[in-house]
Amino acid sequence: MAAIEDIEQLDFFIRYLRPYDVQQIAIYLIKKVYNINDLIFSEGEKSNGIYFISSGRVGLYKKNKNNENVPILIVTKGDVFGEVAAIDDG
Repeated sequence: MAAIEDIEQLDFFIRYLRPYDVQQIAIYLIKKVYNINDLIFSEGEKSNGIYFISSGRVGLYKKNKNNENVPILIVTKGDVFGEVAAIDDG
């Protein structure tokens, strides 16, 4: 379970949810720490969650026709990614 302090750093939760709701959601959140250059998931893989950035930054890339990674977005503290894949079931 993620710590309430971690969740409260995320602007999404502070802006839209009441403290009680944050506590209820915290039950289902898992805090993960990634190192520089760790691969979280690849394009085309089934999503296993929605990612909320509490610190650092994450680069999102798409493969071009030459199978090269092309940066499309950098997400940072307070941002969310993976939500579309999670909603679309992967």
